[in-house]
Amino acid sequence: MFNLEPQSKRIAVTAGIISLILSGCGSTPQQSNAPVVRVQEAPTVVQEVQDTPLKLITRAKSTWLSTGDETQRNAYLLDAAELFLEQGDTVSAHQILMELANETLTPTLAARFKLLVAQSQYDGANVSTTELITWLNEQEYVPSALQPDYAELLYRLYSEQGNAIDSVDQLLKTSRPDEEKVKASWNLVSALPESQLNAISSSHPELAPYIALRQLAVEYAYDSAALSQAVDQFTTVYRSHPLVQFFPSDVTQALTINSPEIDKIAVLLPLSGRLESTGNTVKEGVLAAYYSQYQADQSDENLPSLQFIDTNEKSIEQLTAEIGSANFVIGPLLKENVEALSAALPPNVNMLALNRLDTNDVQSLATNVEFGELSGGLQRVNYFSLAPEDEAIQLADSMFSKGIRAPVLVHGQSVLYQRMSNAFDTRWQTLVKQHGLAKVNITTVTYSDSASLREGITRALDVEQSKERIKQIDHMVNENIYNMPRSRHDIDAIVAFTSPQDTELLNPIIEASLTPYEGKVTNVYATSRSMEYTSAKNQWRDLQNVHFLDMPWVMPNNNWQALRQSADQIWPDRTTLQSRLFAFGVDAYRLLPNLGVLNTLPYTDLQGLTGKLSINTHGEVERVLPHAVILRENIQLITE
Repeated sequence: MFNLEPQSKRIAVTAGIISLILSGCGSTPQQSNAPVVRVQEAPTVVQEVQDTPLKLITRAKSTWLSTGDETQRNAYLLDAAELFLEQGDTVSAHQILMELANETLTPTLAARFKLLVAQSQYDGANVSTTELITWLNEQEYVPSALQPDYAELLYRLYSEQGNAIDSVDQLLKTSRPDEEKVKASWNLVSALPESQLNAISSSHPELAPYIALRQLAVEYAYDSAALSQAVDQFTTVYRSHPLVQFFPSDVTQALTINSPEIDKIAVLLPLSGRLESTGNTVKEGVLAAYYSQYQADQSDENLPSLQFIDTNEKSIEQLTAEIGSANFVIGPLLKENVEALSAALPPNVNMLALNRLDTNDVQSLATNVEFGELSGGLQRVNYFSLAPEDEAIQLADSMFSKGIRAPVLVHGQSVLYQRMSNAFDTRWQTLVKQHGLAKVNITTVTYSDSASLREGITRALDVEQSKERIKQIDHMVNENIYNMPRSRHDIDAIVAFTSPQDTELLNPIIEASLTPYEGKVTNVYATSRSMEYTSAKNQWRDLQNVHFLDMPWVMPNNNWQALRQSADQIWPDRTTLQSRLFAFGVDAYRLLPNLGVLNTLPYTDLQGLTGKLSINTHGEVERVLPHAVILRENIQLITE
């Protein structure tokens, strides 16, 4: 796999000795026939002296000269190499291993030799992490005594590689404390996508108990009595497993969570001024969810009181005063109000902000304000946002998982589309690095109008260059060349961060730029920001094969048909953006009674109008949107 070459021009002090020891491997040391004279020596007191590498090398030499035992000699030399490594002298250790490379070793010594070679090369500039992992995994026989050491090094290598699953799988085989193993395994399993759990349970059986616990926690998350019964069964089945001894605290806490007492809700929105339309649309969604709860309960006994507060041109002191006795707050919508109100929030009040803070703002807020956890798993502040960057990141993950590696990134010049493009590009670079790929193959096209859009696409697909090459050849041979311009073959997708109108232009431009005889289909991928739903008869005609993300609420045949019908009757002329804001208000209200569970168990989720909702460790609501494609002028959901 890699050569055992000297790591330095400096000759190790051990080199000459080892060469002399090994030089006689082909013949057994000669035995002397001289008479043996035994002299009676006075008894001596034996003192235990710690071995040093040089003493072990000397012992290897004397053993070989007196007995001719190659196995014992090699064992002493490997002991010396191991001590050199422990002392940080990798050059001397490497010299010994280099001399032993051509020796015939027993299976046990061969396994030890391979481990020491990997340890001597660890953190070296000449050998990659992937090479070391392959080197170790090629060893078929590893004695039980060495298995924890192999696992320890593989754990560190997989961790550096970013391979979380295999790193934890190796961690479980090390000699580290059980508590550390359980914590790392549970953190991994808690963070895995649900779609991967069953496959990983089969391929990594050591993780199966952790996956089983997560699945039952999700299944019974919103019923503490049923969860308690399921946990009792689990602990009985796995009573001897370390996972039961060091049981995850989040599941223990979930056993005590009941629906919070929501007495009064204050909803803070801009109901006048520049954002009046936005605020009132979200308000209508909150009210729709409120009245849906009333219809489901057929009673107002459990309904909280609802108070709407206009945030336009009001100070934080005024807003705090108007919140009054409310124990739950929805809003505010503007980021600056979210930050200011978070710091001034009255005690024992939970706030579901309808925006989120930047990372630096969150850190600053956490440093200057103490947010004590409320009862029932509630956090003082949670953040619910329709951030466009999140969709760009989800799109990057989805495309990369499909095997796409060289997309063309098309975005308009507005700040919104630049933000989405930057988020996609950053995430793509991370994915490329995690998978050990050589380079990031992204071509970016920025445009300002339809003309620059067409020009940018044809240039990115190499069509214009192909036309120029045909012209040059035609001129050189002075004959008519019958050929067609061809597009690049490495491009495997187009990503559009464009307005709905520009997206309708983009698809025909791409189709016109691709040679039909190539038999190649290059799909366009977009987010909800590029999609507008109208009643126009041919609105999907120019969007054939466009793949996109969007809220479940705007998808056909969603799970809220009764609410959809009522909303369309009351607001028949509502735009797509308003429809999404309405869904935002509905989900904000429906999240409140579930915040305790979602905060305690980050791997649980709630199916909402705006997506599959969960809450991360920063208190932010994360949305996973469904995928769809336009085929034959109809929207079809894609199940992945």
